[in-house]
Amino acid sequence: MENNLVSHSGCDDISNLTSIESRVPDLHPAKSQEPSLVISTPQGVHISSEKAGNAENGDAELKPTLTIRNEANVAGGQEVDKPVSKRQMKRMARHQKWLDLKPLRRQKQKEKMKDKKRKQKEERERLGIDEDSIRGPKLIKMSDPEASQVSIAIDCGFDHLMNDMEVRKVAKQIQRCYAANRRSPSPFQLHLCSFQNKTKSWFDGSIQGYSNWDVHIHDTSVEEAFPKEMVVYLSSESENILQRLDPSKAYIIGGLVDHNHQKGLCHQTAVEKGWQHAQLPITEFVEINGRKVLTINQVFEILLGFASTNNWKDSFYQVLPARKVETYAQDSSADKAAIGSEEREAGLSPGGADQERKEEDSCEEMGLIQADEQS
Repeated sequence: MENNLVSHSGCDDISNLTSIESRVPDLHPAKSQEPSLVISTPQGVHISSEKAGNAENGDAELKPTLTIRNEANVAGGQEVDKPVSKRQMKRMARHQKWLDLKPLRRQKQKEKMKDKKRKQKEERERLGIDEDSIRGPKLIKMSDPEASQVSIAIDCGFDHLMNDMEVRKVAKQIQRCYAANRRSPSPFQLHLCSFQNKTKSWFDGSIQGYSNWDVHIHDTSVEEAFPKEMVVYLSSESENILQRLDPSKAYIIGGLVDHNHQKGLCHQTAVEKGWQHAQLPITEFVEINGRKVLTINQVFEILLGFASTNNWKDSFYQVLPARKVETYAQDSSADKAAIGSEEREAGLSPGGADQERKEEDSCEEMGLIQADEQS
């Protein structure tokens, strides 16, 4: 083979070798990396598709790489690169496209709602229906004199202990607390403390206009937002029983969804900080299946109900889901049957309101949120 390749001398030999080398593929091409696609997500995850191959002749192969960049990593000078599959890359691309088109969808939805309201108003004017007779109750703001002066705060300072799914659940429960407070004829002074990092990033990427909500938002911790003597941390592990709501106190609900991974953390935090702590009087009125741990919105709605009725038992009955309740204390079977009959006639079931809101917000809640964004 060597004799066939090198059979002549002089310039002809050199030209033949040159032509042969041009036809033989380069077995060790010089690699160069050029990002051809970058996808950004609200959580600070970047997916880049890099070209690796011969830069001169354009032979390149796409090598998708997952680069995780968030505020903590960037501040510490750390970036984590992980390879991802094409399927994951397509999924992230679809998600990014969905996020990019979200403002346009929201604008179209608002225009559609305005057009619907305009047509309904024209129809009422044609029929001679008075607007005041169909107008719903006025939404009370926290600054109105009808509002309660009791402060309820949700501590969002535990998001570093949760994964993205758990942070999303906390955010959804905060939405339900806000919607319930807006519907209340005497809303609490609702506060969000330590509102930053993962929780704030989720709201920034998913809830447009939340900055217009009627809520006190603090990027500082609970101890910076309230005086020490004012704080009462709610925890199921506390030996103290909450009997009434004091307007001079701030009742703190731990913004934590941990599925028992961080058992007793809220109580431990209150003890370490020297704060007062208490638990709801559940055992006095209800026998619970399992632990006495409730979701954020369940605790908030129980407090809201007690502030309106001054009756813990009714508040527990209206909020707690039936699957979590063994029995209600001091209830005879006849009383339970009568209550159940009344609920069925009204199209309700014990705890049914909570069961209907397991995953997504109700249409009424979303209507409240959109109304606040427009205001």
